[in-house]
Amino acid sequence: KKERKQLLDDIRFVWKRALQWEEMYKKVQDFKDMHGHCQIPVHYKDDPTLGQWAKNQRMFEKTGQLDETRFERLDVLGFVWDPCGSHWNEMCAKLSAYYDEHGHCQVPISYPEDPVLGKWVRNQRMLETN
Repeated sequence: KKERKQLLDDIRFVWKRALQWEEMYKKVQDFKDMHGHCQIPVHYKDDPTLGQWAKNQRMFEKTGQLDETRFERLDVLGFVWDPCGSHWNEMCAKLSAYYDEHGHCQVPISYPEDPVLGKWVRNQRMLETN
């Protein structure tokens, strides 16, 4: 029995799930320190486990399964609960800045200062017409 336990300990087996959550929460803090935000992508190349964990926290929150204390701790960090909505808001703010500078929203598709903005504007028009 001790040998089996040692084998699991050697691969950093987490005996208490609360400790596992705390370890991942620490990774979120480290991510924020490194990137300046908590919009962790699902397919985060540097730490795929963190990306999946973030996805699970979003799902648990959406389905009412996330403990309120855990929600609050992540929320205070600025954890992004709706990455798609967050991206849309960011692009809308960029379009607003473009409007302030140019007086219109006719962003060229190949806008050299921000090629993503031009494509996003085109996509918004396509979504509206469909």
